[in-house]
Amino acid sequence: MGYLRLRQLCLVAQDLEARADEICRTFGLSIAYRDPHVAEFGLANVLIPMGRQPVFLEIVSPIAADTAAVRYLERRHGDGGYMFICDDADWDRSRRRFESMGVRVIRSGQADDDPPAQSMQLHPKDTGGTLLEFDRHGAGEDLRGGYRWAGHQWQSHIREAPVVSVQGVEIQSADPVRLAKHWARIFDRPLGTENVLEIDNAFVRFVPDQDGRGEGLSAIHLLMANGADDQIDLCGVRFHLHDGT
Repeated sequence: MGYLRLRQLCLVAQDLEARADEICRTFGLSIAYRDPHVAEFGLANVLIPMGRQPVFLEIVSPIAADTAAVRYLERRHGDGGYMFICDDADWDRSRRRFESMGVRVIRSGQADDDPPAQSMQLHPKDTGGTLLEFDRHGAGEDLRGGYRWAGHQWQSHIREAPVVSVQGVEIQSADPVRLAKHWARIFDRPLGTENVLEIDNAFVRFVPDQDGRGEGLSAIHLLMANGADDQIDLCGVRFHLHDGT
């Protein structure tokens, strides 16, 4: 059975430890893994599972001067949303679609050991919005199965509450209608009302630039097991909290 779903969101921060601690304390979450391999890109990171059918929150921070993350922090004037990463059962078909659209793949890889994975990142100038990545994992439909980027023990860091699920994100743009239509073509999904794109487990809502920081991933929506609707700003992103009781 095919699926196309949100699997990981990435934020970029000047101070990795402070922002990771702040988010974990606020939402009762636990760091599952620090990936040593991201050092080759001049980064340090943490991976944090969120929700009962987990979506990962990654936070990255530059450890070298001349990196894409440094340039992104400068361009967007501080911490903020950085990547939207999908789990795509029809990975090969999607790659052919990107090629036919002229959307460039800037990084692609395949690992056949345990756990296996295929991955491709798309050129942000060809997608707009935020850096997009499409992966396919050996665990298939099982969202608690092996996930290469999170190590072998990440499941012990799942927290059932207070975060129930990641519902979706907002991407701000000077021209949200144009961007929404373009992403609908990239994802090969119909565009709904109010510039909302739906994939299997999450929505992407395209909104006008609300803070003058330019185009980017600006908000994350969480379904919570405790309390009323609320919102909080963390790591340059607005978290919208929705009462799931």
